[in-house]
Amino acid sequence: MNNETIIIIGVAIIIVFIILIALMKSKMNSLQKEENKKVSEPMPYEMVNSIFTKSEKIVFDIIKSVCEKNNLLLFAKVRLADIVKIEKGNKNFNYWFNKVRSKHLDYLICENINIKPILAVELDDYTHNQKNRKERDIFVDEVYLKIGLPILHITQLEEKNILNQITEMLNLSIDNTATL
Repeated sequence: MNNETIIIIGVAIIIVFIILIALMKSKMNSLQKEENKKVSEPMPYEMVNSIFTKSEKIVFDIIKSVCEKNNLLLFAKVRLADIVKIEKGNKNFNYWFNKVRSKHLDYLICENINIKPILAVELDDYTHNQKNRKERDIFVDEVYLKIGLPILHITQLEEKNILNQITEMLNLSIDNTATL
């Protein structure tokens, strides 16, 4: 192969490289324009009638009764990233944060004075049988285990059963958890 051929191949590679960069830049610009695009229609948002499904509301009311009688606080639909922190100095901060930032727990029971989480509660309805949901639940349970937060999975909507599970998990007196 002579020098002229090598130069032609080199120039061709550079041209292809420049074209690829231009195409990628063009694609990124069009994605950015789409993201920043102003839509002439009104915002399509509406208020929901309730933040809970019927089942979630039933469980919320049962847990709320226990919390009120025991001077505990109850929060619902809490973002997992709001109750965990990435260990200081972790080089993969973004990776670990992204794994928790969009996940929520159904209910969180906290101490009243310092708002310290003491029990996570998940309502495991039929959607928890889906493969991707099972994988999510395994990951979230591992996070709870790592941070030392007990987790209660509720699978039945029986008030007495829920009351008994919560009192057992919180080591409360049954007398303080009279039914609704």
